[in-house]
Amino acid sequence: MGGGGGGGGHGWAPAASQAQTVEQVQQDFFAHHHRLYLQRQHQALTHEIQQRTQQLRIAQLQAAAAARAPQAQWVWGGHCAPAVEDMASASAVLLSGIAPHSLTIPGATT
Repeated sequence: MGGGGGGGGHGWAPAASQAQTVEQVQQDFFAHHHRLYLQRQHQALTHEIQQRTQQLRIAQLQAAAAARAPQAQWVWGGHCAPAVEDMASASAVLLSGIAPHSLTIPGATT
C-alpha cells in the first residue's frame, strides 16, 4: 500500500485507500473469529477423542477380564495350584496378568 500525498485534486485516492483498509479490517476480523471458532472446535474434538479413548480402554479391559473369567472359574473349580486367600486377591492376580491356571481358591473341590 502506497503512502498518501498529493494535492486536493486527488481526494478520491485516500477514499479508495480507506475502502481497502475497511475491507482489510473486515477480513482480519472474520479471520480472527474463524481462528477462534477453529480453536474451540479443536478443543471440543480433542476432549471427545480423549473421552472415547478412555471408554475404549475400559471396554478393552472389561473384555479381557470377561475372557479370563471362564478360565478362572474352571481353575477355581478345583485345579491344583497355589492358593489365593480370597476373591479380591484372586481378582488382583488376574488383573495383574498372571495366568489364571496358576491359582486356585482354598475350599474349592478338587
